[in-house]
Amino acid sequence: MTTLPPLLNGLDQAALERLGIFESRFAVPNGDYLFRQGQPTSGVYVIESGRIALVGRTPGDGEVVIGELGAGESVGELSLLDQGVRSASARVLDDCCGWRLSLDRFHPLAQSGDVGAHILLDRMRLEVAERTRSTLIDIGPLLDQGAGAPRAIGDLPPPTAGAPGDMAALLHSFPGFDAFDAADWADLGACVARVDVPRGTLLARAGEAATALMLVARGAIRASLPNLHGAEQIFLYGPGSFAGLAPMLDGAPRLLHLDMREDGVVFLIGGDALQQLRRGESPFARMVMRQAGLQMVRDLRRLSRIVGRLQRVAGRMG
Repeated sequence: MTTLPPLLNGLDQAALERLGIFESRFAVPNGDYLFRQGQPTSGVYVIESGRIALVGRTPGDGEVVIGELGAGESVGELSLLDQGVRSASARVLDDCCGWRLSLDRFHPLAQSGDVGAHILLDRMRLEVAERTRSTLIDIGPLLDQGAGAPRAIGDLPPPTAGAPGDMAALLHSFPGFDAFDAADWADLGACVARVDVPRGTLLARAGEAATALMLVARGAIRASLPNLHGAEQIFLYGPGSFAGLAPMLDGAPRLLHLDMREDGVVFLIGGDALQQLRRGESPFARMVMRQAGLQMVRDLRRLSRIVGRLQRVAGRMG
């Protein structure tokens, strides 16, 4: 059997058969496309031989090559998490063939709690965390050149955490949480602590180890990247959003300051509880991690737009 890409390494033959990875072959000639930007996602492509370029559109119908992939690599994995539209095109540079993992086959398995499917989902979330980190690192030099708009961050110490209270009253209307029943709310309440946070509170500092994932129930958390001129706002997380996903998954120090922009309520999910959720062993855990994965993809795509904007500003400054 051909060497599998990292996304599939370690899965046994039974798991690969359930996923149907070897049942759907593809072969695309040089110059054609596996898929185009803006098309609905339909699956992940595992490259056996050949080479492809990831191409993004630019204003004025231009194109920019984002990267190249070859044998043993895979493309389109973000579709496992968000089922949205393709964010780039995959153009074949050398005749390309391999296997396709169909979302029509994958998602019913994931929803049923299939172990192999959830291994893939967790690997993809980790991959997105690593891409997020590398993109933030790329943004740093652009901000150091003065391409951003630095702002002061809050400096109040975080308050003491306590019992979660009535989580449903705060979160029930937000996507994902609107499907929770009484048992789900009880499960979530068992793995979180609550903090009532005033505006200007510094919840976490860049360079620190991440100890908890933050779920915003009321108010807003600002995530800012430090640079030579101060701190640049990168994300603003409102109610129903998670803050601090990437460092909680990859275990590396935080790159972003997290401070409270409005008086609010935040629920903290500790590392041990998050590890349990990542295994996807219950419908409740799968719902929580699905929302986390959707947000991670949104964050990564936002970062790509930020990079493009800062590059244009830096170009004008140069």
